Amino acid sequence: MSSGVAPARGAAACILLASLALVGCNTNADVSVEVAEDGSGTVSVDVELDADASAAIGGPDGLVLSDLEDTGWALTAPEVAEDSTLRISAAHDFSDGAELASVLDAVAGPGVFTDVSIDVEESFGSTEWSAGMEVAVSGDPAQFSDDALTGVLGGLPLGRTPEELAEVGATEPGAATMTVELSLFGEDSDSARLDLTSGEASSAGLSVRHTETQVFVFVLAGLGAALLLASLVFAVLALRNRS
Repeated sequence: MSSGVAPARGAAACILLASLALVGCNTNADVSVEVAEDGSGTVSVDVELDADASAAIGGPDGLVLSDLEDTGWALTAPEVAEDSTLRISAAHDFSDGAELASVLDAVAGPGVFTDVSIDVEESFGSTEWSAGMEVAVSGDPAQFSDDALTGVLGGLPLGRTPEELAEVGATEPGAATMTVELSLFGEDSDSARLDLTSGEASSAGLSVRHTETQVFVFVLAGLGAALLLASLVFAVLALRNRS
């Protein structure tokens, strides 16, 4: 990620590893999944590096993110805040639940996001959208590395020995966190925050459901029933009058 090292995964997992793998400083990652009405949507990844982490990698110029664009990610130019915090953002569209699962695997590697689903069900007078996923982390940030990145980093998943990571505080609880949010077109959402350096496994299930009722269908159905009832009444009255 720095000093000309391109992302090994070729996807957003490299952003999540940016400071821990090469610096060992505080990292906060936000993964947002926004589902549209047709079941498509966008995955957004925002990673915030504190001032120490930003300085250690050389600021925005120390990042090599071209591989992300090559794999379909849209990048926003890294931003440096007044307190020298560095924010890195990337987004990737998906067409359905199956593609969403693939994009999420690119975010953090296989096994972190599972049971990913998006369903749109239409019935008489209503449409129901539902989306869900399970998120599980081991509490060890090495979970987000892979063989290729380990090779680039000299045989160490995070580029430093456990002792070196402990010395810079990278193994302290809360040194790296990931917040995941799942939402349906801005109407309903569910979220969870997981500690990536707690040393203990943790998981969260996210589930969102939204129903829209087409009131006019029921109004028309009610009017139809009323007209039917009225016609029956008139028919009965007409028969009585004839008798």
